[in-house]
Amino acid sequence: MNYPPVVSLSKPSATPTEMDNETRPIIELPTIADIEASTDVLSIRTNAIKVVRVKEHFAVKIGYSIPPLEAENMKFVAANSKVPVPKVHANFVDLQTQKRYIVMDFVPGTDLQKLLPSLTPTEKTTISKIIKHAISELRKIPSPDYFGNLNGTPYIDGVLATPDNNPAISGPFKDQKEMNQGILERLGQTQSPHYIRLLKNMISCTRKNHRIVFTHGDLQPKNIIVERRPVSDDGDTDFKVTLIDWNLSGWYPEFWDFCDLTCLLVGVLLMVSTCRTGSKRFVLD
Repeated sequence: MNYPPVVSLSKPSATPTEMDNETRPIIELPTIADIEASTDVLSIRTNAIKVVRVKEHFAVKIGYSIPPLEAENMKFVAANSKVPVPKVHANFVDLQTQKRYIVMDFVPGTDLQKLLPSLTPTEKTTISKIIKHAISELRKIPSPDYFGNLNGTPYIDGVLATPDNNPAISGPFKDQKEMNQGILERLGQTQSPHYIRLLKNMISCTRKNHRIVFTHGDLQPKNIIVERRPVSDDGDTDFKVTLIDWNLSGWYPEFWDFCDLTCLLVGVLLMVSTCRTGSKRFVLD
């Protein structure tokens, strides 16, 4: 069974007047057969999720465990901010295979994880400023009165995810106090009571009165696509930065992305230390 071709009418990048009066030709989207036949694999996220390029113009995320809200998150950000995200053309599930497909515009460039070693200090500073501006734009989106995923749905982030979407742990939460309690309850399933008591005292002093902001949720270098552009008028290299992989996005406390990145960095440093010493004991000590 092939997904029937879908058409998308969009406007070109132009002045406001031109955009009001001109449209691009109708674009025919790829079918399931087109997508499955593609051998141009852009990334493999997990054993059950990959992204392929189809017909030059499209990138399609395919998988059995793609959150239904991922496409909605991108559409929400595109409609409510100037943050650069891939344009979503279609989001559907093949009823025969239960695979989800998100059909997006292909974003040219290289992910920042691969690009970093080749960047000069000046280029790193330039790209950092662009990313900072994008996050600032994201935080300008008016927030609701809850902590949770889009449309008042529960979190699916690993810290708060539960198989049955238990509202006491996964939310949505009416305030940060409720969210803190949910995190403690979730950690209490795997950690010792002594550790939870220690965390509770720390959290009660630090995790309060933070703004609710729309948050990417997985802002790793591999989820930042950077395209080199022609040299600008001042002689510096210009870059276009696009944020991808919005599956964990939602309404979080303003520190959330920072904490995620810090945990990622600590994990990388631990792995490097372990590999260099050949001893886990060294890392733990």
